[in-house]
Amino acid sequence: MKSRRTVQPSTLLVIVLTLLLTSGCSPWWRSDQKREPAALAPLEQAITVHTLWRKSVGKLTTTGRSTLVPAISGATLFTADQQGVVEAHDALSGGRLWRRETGLRLTGGPGVGEGVVLVGSSDAHLVALDAQSGEERWRVRLSSEILSAPTAARGVVAAYSKDGRLHGRSVRDGRPLWAYDRPTPALTLSGGSAPQLFEGRVISGFANGRLAALDIVTGDLLWESAVSLPSGRSDLERMVDIKGDPVIINGVLFAVAYQGDVVAMAAESGTLFWRRPLSSHTGLDVNWRAIYLSDDQDQVWALEPRSGSAAWKNSDFDNRRITAPALLGDYLLVGDVEGYVHWLRQEDGRSVARVRIGRDPITARPLVYGKVAYILGDGGELAALTLDPPASVTAP
Repeated sequence: MKSRRTVQPSTLLVIVLTLLLTSGCSPWWRSDQKREPAALAPLEQAITVHTLWRKSVGKLTTTGRSTLVPAISGATLFTADQQGVVEAHDALSGGRLWRRETGLRLTGGPGVGEGVVLVGSSDAHLVALDAQSGEERWRVRLSSEILSAPTAARGVVAAYSKDGRLHGRSVRDGRPLWAYDRPTPALTLSGGSAPQLFEGRVISGFANGRLAALDIVTGDLLWESAVSLPSGRSDLERMVDIKGDPVIINGVLFAVAYQGDVVAMAAESGTLFWRRPLSSHTGLDVNWRAIYLSDDQDQVWALEPRSGSAAWKNSDFDNRRITAPALLGDYLLVGDVEGYVHWLRQEDGRSVARVRIGRDPITARPLVYGKVAYILGDGGELAALTLDPPASVTAP
């Protein structure tokens, strides 16, 4: 007679949390998910937001935050949906240029570079499409699910997979060139940080709270540095994932980790300039004036770039599950769980306008290019918004 194994309660808890945190539900496992989003106060629109166009594209996600975000190159906007469809649109008119069905459940991308559009799937496929025609150039299988946008430069595609591995593949045919991996913690948040490019380097965040810079051609490690170090006794307490994309401006890299810190460091060497405790699972944006980020309590912060000291904080969005901010002119934009886009003044964080693009949550960070913000809701609502009269908007 075979003996029966008894699962200890602590082991069962880890199993349940692992399933929740890696299934796309995180980090909305928090108890405040049961609370209603904060009511929006009446707002007198201080600025006029124009809609260039809006259209429907495929559904992005049914749970959690979308890992399918729009990308733009020149005058072409690229989108991908969960059902495996990749589309190219005219960025100014919204007209569709091409459509390609991959037959995959897409979970990462699109990324664009080196003449290709790149998407990743739940079953670890990496697919390259011709950016002009949409024709498939190649598809290969990586080591695990791809949950962020791949990128490409200098003949190399860099893609980060869920198991903590950064892959370097040939733009021409997808053959392997190099790979770099870091140990993955027992519990991680869903999603991933998209690899960033800087002067021949590819810089990627990992689930263990570290950043690494590699030579994009050879895959040689140039530096590695910690954004945050795990602390606490449980796996849950020790999660320090980097899920928001790092931002590089004037050679300085800014990054933030969940249950960790926001940091500024040299993009060339990884040398730390400063560190401030602040937790975010969405990410940040940066300009000469400040670092802007949405924390895991749905507060929007502006930090002084040279020290990390707080310039202001907006706490109006409690439990509205806002996106990372994006900069447009003198304003920053965040989307929320009810389909609103909020416009805040950069100088003091005051809300000056809001626009609703649909009823579904907006979890993909707004994409700003030139004078236009592209907003993609989880249900597939895609809108191009601008502060300028529509007739005056041209491609950058």
